Amino acid sequence: GIEGVIRDITERKRTEEELRTSRQLFSDIISFLPDPTFVIDRKGNVLAWNRALEQLSGISSADMIGRGNHEYSIWQYGTRRPILIDLVLHPDQDYGRTGYTDVIRDGHTVTAQTRLMQPGGRPILFLLIASPLYDEKGTIVGAIESMRDISRLKETEAELARINQNLEKIVNDRTRALEEEVRQRMQAEREVQAALEYNRSVIEASPDLMVVLDTKGTILDVN
Repeated sequence: GIEGVIRDITERKRTEEELRTSRQLFSDIISFLPDPTFVIDRKGNVLAWNRALEQLSGISSADMIGRGNHEYSIWQYGTRRPILIDLVLHPDQDYGRTGYTDVIRDGHTVTAQTRLMQPGGRPILFLLIASPLYDEKGTIVGAIESMRDISRLKETEAELARINQNLEKIVNDRTRALEEEVRQRMQAEREVQAALEYNRSVIEASPDLMVVLDTKGTILDVN
């Protein structure tokens, strides 16, 4: 005989459609972020690879999404290896710290700096931020890493440091000049006071009556 079974899968299809819509929205948001950004799942498979990262790496998202086994590290290092984003999922992978400076961990979020060479040969300093992605239960299901070009910022900081150094030198030089001017003025005042005291002592020591007049006949001093 023949047995037929009919199962209502409307709810399941609706859930699947909502999931697809949610993933597409998530992918669109990542794609339009201004900083080079990519996302991996818990197994290390690439879920998103945005346009800014396509331009930086020269690899299209179509060629990268779904790839695993540290495929995302090849364009930077020429080999498959753990990188900063892997430290979010596997904090014990010390090899993932290689090639970075100023590595800082704050909970599950990791920040660092690295230099990458542009095709033209100019080095670019990037600030990298890797953070976990959670599901509705608070379980880590993946990680996201963004890269921000801070070369111009560092150049500006260096220029400001140079300007501040020059200003500090100018202030120090001016301070020393003022101190020397004050010292000389105080020395001159002491010499004038000493001269006045000497003149006064001469006047007072005279046994004769003595009057000091200015050119207009005004009395300035008497003994």
